[in-house]
Amino acid sequence: MAGSDGALDREKAALRRAFRGQKVPPEVAADLSRRIVAHLLAHPAYRAAAVVAAYAPLPGEVDVRPLWTAAWEAGKTLALPRVEGRGRPLRFYRVEPTADLSPGAFGILEPPPEEAVDGAAIDLVLVPGLAFDRRGVRLGYGGGFYDRTLPGLRRALRMAPAFPWQVVDRLPAAAHDVRVDFLFLPDGPVPIAGSEGAEKPAKKEELAKSVGKDVAEEKAEVPADGFKKSSGEADGG
Repeated sequence: MAGSDGALDREKAALRRAFRGQKVPPEVAADLSRRIVAHLLAHPAYRAAAVVAAYAPLPGEVDVRPLWTAAWEAGKTLALPRVEGRGRPLRFYRVEPTADLSPGAFGILEPPPEEAVDGAAIDLVLVPGLAFDRRGVRLGYGGGFYDRTLPGLRRALRMAPAFPWQVVDRLPAAAHDVRVDFLFLPDGPVPIAGSEGAEKPAKKEELAKSVGKDVAEEKAEVPADGFKKSSGEADGG
C-alpha cells in the first residue's frame, strides 16, 4: 500500500509540474474567463443559490472575480476562503465589494477573518485547481485543503471553472480525493455523471435537476471587478 501511495504521489507531482508550466497569453485567458463566468451566472443553480463560496484566482486559474460583484449585486452572500493552518480545512468568511483582501498563505488573497460563514449554509462552491478530468477528479496543489474542506460543505454544489487545457480524460486519484459535480468550460457546463451531487440533501438535488433548463434565458452580463485589494497588491490571477 505504501509503495502504491508513493507511486501515486510521484505521478501527481509530475502532473503538477506539467500543468504549472503551461503558458497562455493573458488576453486568451481573460476572454475565456469571461465566457466561463457568463455560463456560471446564467446557470439555474447559481441563480437559486443564496450563499456562494468563491475563490481568489491564482495565475493560471479561471478569473472568477467578476462573479464576486455579480453575487453581491444580486443580494447573495459571498464568501471567500482563508487558510487557518496546515492540515486544517479552509474557513470561509463573508466579503463585500469594499473588503480589503490581503495575501495570506501561499500568497493567495484572503478576506479578513471578521464574519465566518457556516459551511453547512453554503449552497454553491467554486472549486479551483490545476486540472480536472471527466469523472470530476481534481488535481490540486498538494496541500489537501479542498479535500478536507468540501466534505464539510454538506449541501454545496461543487462547480469547477476550468480552461479547456486543464481538462483531461483521466487523472490519478486516491480514495480520499473529493470530486466536483460540474465542470464549467468556455462552451458551457459539463455535469459529472454519477457525481456525489446525487447523494446530497434535497435542496441540492432540486438545483441539480434544473441543469439545462433556462440556461439560455437572460444571459448575465459579466460586470467589471468591483472588489478593492490592499494597496500595492497585484491582481492575484
